[in-house]
Amino acid sequence: MTNLRHLRLGFLGLAAALAAALAWGALRQPARRAAPRPENVSIAPPSAERLQLERDSIARRLADAGEYESFVRKFAHAWPLDWSTLIDGVAQRQIAGTPPETSDALFAQALRELRRTRGVLASKANGPALTRIFETQAATLAALSAVDNRQCVDFLLGLQNRAFLDFSASHRALIAGMAEAAIDAILDGQENRVARTAPGDADFDLLEQALVANGLGKPEIDALLDGRYPDPPLADDRLCAAGLTYLKVLRTLPEEPRLRLYAFAVELMAKL
Repeated sequence: MTNLRHLRLGFLGLAAALAAALAWGALRQPARRAAPRPENVSIAPPSAERLQLERDSIARRLADAGEYESFVRKFAHAWPLDWSTLIDGVAQRQIAGTPPETSDALFAQALRELRRTRGVLASKANGPALTRIFETQAATLAALSAVDNRQCVDFLLGLQNRAFLDFSASHRALIAGMAEAAIDAILDGQENRVARTAPGDADFDLLEQALVANGLGKPEIDALLDGRYPDPPLADDRLCAAGLTYLKVLRTLPEEPRLRLYAFAVELMAKL
């Protein structure tokens, strides 16, 4: 029977890119609620002119964040109805009294919608597109480790905090790169529909053996693959270094088991 380990770090495929973006919206939400309206007051639908003004305002804010331009262009071109529905929803909320969203929060909403509707397609992408998801994750993890090991660990575990928002603001190109890797894999998977079997015991055993060969002990491996944490917990620098080793080791596995593990991780995340 296949050993369906949780592969917590394996969730990095779409998880971290999307969780990071979702954190922007989630942490800002309390300050961005629409103003209360009196009860039993009907609200007329906005005019086409007013709706277009809001749409234009949203487009300008997204354009101000040039790092997101490629992602936005690909989304709007590939799924124009989805994009139009998303932007109209934001525009209508703003007309109803919700303060205008920042470009980062708008980007977060687009990523959330993409994950909800299309995320599983990334698991069916060709090898290079699927691999690039994890390459961008490794680059972000390395950058975080250079800033703060605590942030590095939070990223590994998918935790949301304001420190990561600050990191994202100063590393927008890196975050946008993760998002673009995700949308490119989704587009590739939509076109190619690569069929892969789920990883089996032999794949997980191969990964664990490679981790041991690269210096990781049982506490790190249990934390990374099974989500079991020792007591006392691992130090941040040790777990962060283990995460970097994990992603490095995955890249060294033979192609077929590596892509099965990548695809499995991405598919699980898309279904969460």
